[in-house]
Amino acid sequence: MTFDEAVFSKALADDPEGTAAFVQRPAARVETAATAAADPYDGTLTKKIASQESLVTNFADQIAKWDVRLEMRRATLQTTYSNLEVALSNLQAQSTWLTSQARLAVHELEPRSVDRVLVRRRAKPLPR
Repeated sequence: MTFDEAVFSKALADDPEGTAAFVQRPAARVETAATAAADPYDGTLTKKIASQESLVTNFADQIAKWDVRLEMRRATLQTTYSNLEVALSNLQAQSTWLTSQARLAVHELEPRSVDRVLVRRRAKPLPR
């Protein structure tokens, strides 16, 4: 649709009331549509804004809940890691103690006794 000024001027001169009514019809439709869209209580734009704000609030709530879950998971993993470190330290201490006890036992044996222990160990069949 294009606007032809000459045609409009002729129509306005020939029938001013009809031309004014013709121009006012689309303007009235635009006004009705704009009013329906911009109504502060029931307008389509108002409802769309409220819907988007509701989504934002919902996402913010979900993020907050995930933050809580992740913090709980982090604390659980941190506790587990600390417990594993303690267990590893205890095992290392036990290993050191057992090694020292084995060295003491070997030093206390006479050289011949050590040979007999070695000979007996070689004579035993391997477990299956």
